[in-house]
Amino acid sequence: MRVFMRCKLLLQHSRNSFIHNCDCVMQVLNLYANDGERLFKGATWAAHLANGPIILVVGMAYAISLFGVWALVGFFILLLMIPLQVRMLEAISNN
Repeated sequence: MRVFMRCKLLLQHSRNSFIHNCDCVMQVLNLYANDGERLFKGATWAAHLANGPIILVVGMAYAISLFGVWALVGFFILLLMIPLQVRMLEAISNN
């Protein structure tokens, strides 16, 4: 009888430690998955940051070849509208 109780307690203890170990393993796995996704997103954004200025220059050169100086005028008007959009967004969000 005593041997049976000891075996039962030992089995219960091993189950609890197994569940606790599984919880730790899942937490570590979740940490690695989140870090891996952040690295992937960082790599894709780094490619966009590296290619962005090149695409902008090539696109502006092509637009100038098609439309002339008016392409630069349109581009600068677009850039001047960004602060206006920010101010309008701040005014809307304060209400």
